[in-house]
Amino acid sequence: MTHRFFAFIAFGCLVAACSSPATSNSGGAADVTATDFDAYTFHSDVGKSDAAKSDATQPDANKADADASPADANEPADATPGDVSGHDAGEPDDTAVLDALDDAADDTGATDTALDVEDATSLDDADAVGDGGGPIKPFAHLCDPCTTDDACNAAGQNGNKCISAGENGSFCGVACSPTDTTSCPDYSTCQTVPGGGDQCQPTSGVCTCTLDAAIAQLSTTCSVTNALGTCLGTRSCGVSGLGKCTAFPAMDEVCDGADNNCNGQTDEGLCTGNSCLAGTCNANTGVCEPAPNGTACDDSNNCTSGDACSFGTCVGTGPDDGNNTEPGTSIQNKSDCDNTSGMQSAILPGSDIDWFTFKASDDVFCSIYPSVRVDQMAGDYDLCVYWACKNGTSDSGVVNCNQGSQVSNGPNGWWGCCSSNTGLTAEKIKIDSQCTPLGVGDDGGTALIEIKAHAPKAANICGGYRLTWSAASF
Repeated sequence: MTHRFFAFIAFGCLVAACSSPATSNSGGAADVTATDFDAYTFHSDVGKSDAAKSDATQPDANKADADASPADANEPADATPGDVSGHDAGEPDDTAVLDALDDAADDTGATDTALDVEDATSLDDADAVGDGGGPIKPFAHLCDPCTTDDACNAAGQNGNKCISAGENGSFCGVACSPTDTTSCPDYSTCQTVPGGGDQCQPTSGVCTCTLDAAIAQLSTTCSVTNALGTCLGTRSCGVSGLGKCTAFPAMDEVCDGADNNCNGQTDEGLCTGNSCLAGTCNANTGVCEPAPNGTACDDSNNCTSGDACSFGTCVGTGPDDGNNTEPGTSIQNKSDCDNTSGMQSAILPGSDIDWFTFKASDDVFCSIYPSVRVDQMAGDYDLCVYWACKNGTSDSGVVNCNQGSQVSNGPNGWWGCCSSNTGLTAEKIKIDSQCTPLGVGDDGGTALIEIKAHAPKAANICGGYRLTWSAASF
């Protein structure tokens, strides 16, 4: 049977009780047996008599008048004969709200709950203060979702606490005495709560929503915790009882303008590393964008100044030593049998590349082996030597690398040899020039030297080096 049927029976029984003969008081009114409802469990204590509520001369503050006579002399007449809602004339009637809640629950297929019991009896038992300024009901807010102690105390109360249930939220207790078994309603016990003090708590350990809490849509803060963090949400009372926590589990931070890992920061840790390449998170596109050119940065080179982003690279500026443009600074030309020559220089801060050039002439009867060496006094450098014969020929056939690795990416398409040892190990290049068949003839030509910092360039701080060169091997 539906709850409406029970409501009809309850209503009929109530009318019968009001109309049937009973033991008379001195005033001649019928003695009414009270049906009390626990404010947080909606269970009924049927058959409990309340002498104060059956006094014919004192209308019950929370129940419909039991006498069939007109309204009491000092009380406005009930708006509707036979009204059992417990509201006097001029007060809003909760019946329509209760019906709406029940109908909503029925429409959603929700299982009939204790809300139906309240609807069937229409006794406003959860009100903190009865109609007409009646006595305080001490358990009116028991188990209400809450955020502060004040929400748990009706007028005239001050000992009830809002008690945390961990991730599930916080709910109202009621001050009680462990030695007084009547200080808590049925289905609850007096327990010592965290923070001290004794409060009525549900024996089951789980609070559910009261009818009044559902009408008021009371809510509490709740949380969901996993290995990444704790996210906050809310739980609210409604027609289906206490809802689930609205918080989503914490997740790894993504570029979306939200605090995904619930640590109080947004899109943090996503655009790190090279600040010029990573830039900032664009929540609209969901990607990290390079910083605009000219954005201040740090290239980790203490010798640079005015470091700024340039197309995703942090570039520092240093003085020009005059050697950083190919074909480079002309150094002493060498003949095939000359001794070696040497000089010192340095790779300046930033993107400095040193270029030098010299001519190797086949003047006597020594073999042409253009040779270059870089000894690194500080820093880590790479050395390349590109070679072209007198007639301008430069290809794999005339440039053979006795030391170094053959490359073809020199200026003007020249071929050459490169050495890129890591650390302070010397870089050595030795080219076997084959400008003439079998080396018979003039094998002279021009050597172009390139010296640059070994990647990453930031590890080379104002490093000096010694350059040695010759037209013959050494």
